[in-house]
Amino acid sequence: MTIAVGATLGKVLWVDNRDGDDCVGRFICIRVHFDVDLPSIRQTPVTFLEIGERLIEFKYEYLSEYCFACGRLGHSTQVCVKAHEEVHGRFTVPSLNQFTTAFMGLEADTNLL
Repeated sequence: MTIAVGATLGKVLWVDNRDGDDCVGRFICIRVHFDVDLPSIRQTPVTFLEIGERLIEFKYEYLSEYCFACGRLGHSTQVCVKAHEEVHGRFTVPSLNQFTTAFMGLEADTNLL
């Protein structure tokens, strides 16, 4: 199951199964080779025989620069913000909503405007 979930991201290189074949707990480490030019996947639905469908959330470690606006690696959020403002002007609430899809499902304590 872990390899199938990891394969939704890319090529699975390694699975941390030091505790045996069962994933007991809330997370498991999977090392995956994936295309950094594509937006990062934040979650995927998985159907378990015993409990039905659940959303599996992905957490990434040891990434280079990550853009929270477009969800891609290789540049900072400021790059996307400047490019957007050069074309469309200052952010409005509707443009901010469509621009920050990488934040879907997160709760913010800070107003981003």
